[in-house]
Amino acid sequence: MRRWFIWLGLALILFGCGGDEEDDSRLNLLEEELAEAQSELEKAKEEAAIVEREETIQIVDALIDVRANQFEEFVFELPIFAWATLEGDFSSVGGADGLIEVMVFTELDFFKWKAFENPVSEWASGRVKRGTVEHDLRGSGIYYLVVSNQKAFIFKRTVKIDFKVTYIEPG
Repeated sequence: MRRWFIWLGLALILFGCGGDEEDDSRLNLLEEELAEAQSELEKAKEEAAIVEREETIQIVDALIDVRANQFEEFVFELPIFAWATLEGDFSSVGGADGLIEVMVFTELDFFKWKAFENPVSEWASGRVKRGTVEHDLRGSGIYYLVVSNQKAFIFKRTVKIDFKVTYIEPG
């Protein structure tokens, strides 16, 4: 609407503010052309609009046993330009304390973690018996959800784990 007033103002300045019929017909013609141009612009915007899809990947929904000094990994991949949210919960029993650690790594940081280097996790629970997460992931690529019992020397842990990632992918 604001553009229309600008065009109208420009037309009045360029063609004068006179009241004769020729000026009125020019103004009407300009208004019609402006309306047509705005209509074409709206159609072009609709055609060029990005269509987004919401997708969900179920990473894991299971009861798993994690042996002492071991870990379980679950791999998932996010497409390019996806905005993602990781959601899940877990609970652990077994051993003297039942503590378990759940982490999410990018592919590179997962291999650093396995090599006992200093990786940066996307998310980490710390050593706990249970937890819930809702965390935004920073980009596309391959990710690893890791359930670690590496700090236990003797006892396995039984873990109920349910994790999924939901992302919006441009069409």
